[in-house]
Amino acid sequence: MKIKKVLSVFILASLLVSCATPARLYKNGEYYKATIASVKRLRSKPDDIKVQDILTKTYSLAIDYLQQSINDLQYEKDPNKYYSIVKYYNMLNTMANEIMRCPKAYELIPEPIDFLAELQAAKETGAEEFYSLGIEALEQNDVKQARLALFYFDNANNFIRGYKDINSMTKEAQNKSILKVAVQKPLISTKYQLSSDFFFDNLLEGLNNANYRNRVDFFGQSSRSTNNNAHQIIILDFVDFTVGNTVESRKIIDCKRDSVITDYVNIRGQSYPVYNTVRARFIETDVEIVSAGILSVQVIDSKTKKVIRKSEFRGRYIWTSTWATYEGDQRALNQRQIDLYNRGIEIPPPPQTLFVEFTKPIYAQTIDFLTDYYYHY
Repeated sequence: MKIKKVLSVFILASLLVSCATPARLYKNGEYYKATIASVKRLRSKPDDIKVQDILTKTYSLAIDYLQQSINDLQYEKDPNKYYSIVKYYNMLNTMANEIMRCPKAYELIPEPIDFLAELQAAKETGAEEFYSLGIEALEQNDVKQARLALFYFDNANNFIRGYKDINSMTKEAQNKSILKVAVQKPLISTKYQLSSDFFFDNLLEGLNNANYRNRVDFFGQSSRSTNNNAHQIIILDFVDFTVGNTVESRKIIDCKRDSVITDYVNIRGQSYPVYNTVRARFIETDVEIVSAGILSVQVIDSKTKKVIRKSEFRGRYIWTSTWATYEGDQRALNQRQIDLYNRGIEIPPPPQTLFVEFTKPIYAQTIDFLTDYYYHY
């Protein structure tokens, strides 16, 4: 709070002036500091004639200087002038308080002037000035103007906490300061509707979970909806996509292995192995199922229908599988070939799953694109 900061400055200033002599401050024209320093010196050395003389001079000069500063500020149009006016009145009252708390100073200046009424009036005027600006901004019914109204109301509260109906006005401004954004579901064939809805729901959740300092609210909307409560509309459209584009390639390898036992013979009651070369034709099949698409994203102003921002994002997913068959003797195959054969034919994912997979990189790009825009809105 600015007023609290001002009070802190006064305390710090009092500590600083204690390090300087009243005479030097008086000579430099720092009448307020000279007054505070003189009072401090008279507390410890009440019989110091020179400081007594300085105090009687600097106090009236300080009052004249501060009052003139206040008068000059009255002609300025910037409402922030009231922070300075309040500061100067606080300085005037600080001098009076310090004098009354020092017996010798109080003896020399038995009627120090307080400006409590003027201080209160300045606070009320400052509060009214910012309050009026806040009401004026709020009546514009615009998000950015509502945020400006919050700034003005906060300043009004700095002068007088709870001024007039500022609490209810602040709540109204907070509500109007939230940018309401409708996110339209993309139109897509029924075959992929469930997967499209899954993508849309995740996107909507991701947008609302991002940090916008409570200034943006996203909600889902059908592309056919006539709801006009939104300030902006995000239109999502899969302008091009393909699911399940299959590419298959085969590799045939002739395999053989020598010295393989193929039979046994019986000679005089004794069994002996028969070694031969075994052969097989190994057929390895590689399958790629490619799914890809492009999502168009447009941010539209709901009143002007103007495109504020737009971009397109691409996604691609390739499902791969390798399986094999053979003709001939399995013993001609190596271990890898046997394992590949035993794996069998892998069933590819259903189209809905392939759709979800290729939209994952699109989701990430879309989130980055939109959150970057709305974070700075």
